[in-house]
Amino acid sequence: MQELNQTSQKDTLELLDAHMVDIYTWAIFSYRDKTLEERQTIGSRIIYEWLPISGYEYDIGPDVAVHTQTEDKRVMCEYWLPIKKRQDNNDELNKR
Repeated sequence: MQELNQTSQKDTLELLDAHMVDIYTWAIFSYRDKTLEERQTIGSRIIYEWLPISGYEYDIGPDVAVHTQTEDKRVMCEYWLPIKKRQDNNDELNKR
């Protein structure tokens, strides 16, 4: 069984492409054992509830979702959101 898993992983890796990602500041949210619906709800709450009050704003870059399985067969997820410090309107006016 182990040999089959290693072959399967190797075959899967050959199908993947590598992409370079620019440097960003990331907000990383970790959670485990959530259903697809719960993961979508978490993503939505991050964007619409946390982000507006965080002092940060969305930076133009890729959102990254990482899904792994732990040794005890639990599903661990991370959602990486590219962010940048929000600029106040007063900061913009002072620059002029």
